[in-house]
Amino acid sequence: MDIPEIGAHLLSTAELRATGRTRASIEADLREGRLVRVYRGWYMDAAYWATLYSEGRQVAQGLAVFGAARSERAIASHTTAAAFLLLPITRISPKKVHLVSARANGRVASDRLVARHRADLTASDVTTRFGVSVTSLMRTVCDLIGHLPLESAVSLADAAMRSVAWREDTRTYDAVAAELWRTEMREHLARRGGARGIVQARWVLEFADGRAQRPGESISRLYLERFGFDRPRLQVPVTGPNGEEWVIDLGLDDVPAWGEFDGQAKYTDPQMLAGQSTAAAVLAEKAREDWIRGTTGRPVLRWGWSHIASPASFRRHLAAFGVSAPVPHLRIHFEVPRSTF
Repeated sequence: MDIPEIGAHLLSTAELRATGRTRASIEADLREGRLVRVYRGWYMDAAYWATLYSEGRQVAQGLAVFGAARSERAIASHTTAAAFLLLPITRISPKKVHLVSARANGRVASDRLVARHRADLTASDVTTRFGVSVTSLMRTVCDLIGHLPLESAVSLADAAMRSVAWREDTRTYDAVAAELWRTEMREHLARRGGARGIVQARWVLEFADGRAQRPGESISRLYLERFGFDRPRLQVPVTGPNGEEWVIDLGLDDVPAWGEFDGQAKYTDPQMLAGQSTAAAVLAEKAREDWIRGTTGRPVLRWGWSHIASPASFRRHLAAFGVSAPVPHLRIHFEVPRSTF
């Protein structure tokens, strides 16, 4: 997600008027679907808005709210902070911008477009991203993982841990850094005592693993846990025919099999294709899979977003390939408190 690009597409009333639009023409563009009103006095081209996922829309809304200068002393929090911190907001579509002010009464005063939270913040709870004051990574994760649907919470926690422990320059995962972060998170959660959502938050923290590269992998391993599989190894290296190192998403050692989560972007996103055509990428992936299957003696199971739409659909997909849970179904359920998300 390119936050400066999103900001560049955000237009104020004054900017629209400078292009020759009148109040009447702006209203006509809104009615006819050419413009979207992001916040009072701030707009975006509807075609561009349609390309944004939840994270991008939260960023656009947050920039508009701060641009309106009504909340200049407030700090972006919860899902809005998560978006600015480049964390995934999976399977939810927040309707409001979340702001927090440094008071300790714990109440929330919301209107139609902005949720205003009150909380006791320390200096370490606040950081700046792209010119916007937001709650820190640790504070944001603590605020959310007990109050989101479990799939969303696990995806967020995995991504946060990855941002701490993944070293892009060496393409390695720092397990020590991950565990230090988990320890500090435990301390943060401990200070919340018996707050609503704390049971889920603690479970999610212990389950979190920053080796999951994307939300689809996070949700997949959550469902595998629910089904009773052993926790899979993540990002398992396999040596290719020319000594190159390939990485498999999940190693299901108790079946045994390999699991690969494939989003469409792998074969369509120019950045991920890195100059290859879609056809070349598909052929290369087939050759890779044949080698892995032949040298390890394990089948390679593939799935995408449609297969993990629900636990039931994922279970059916695995069963179609002769893979079933080795132990009876485990019930993982937490009551998610009502929230303003």
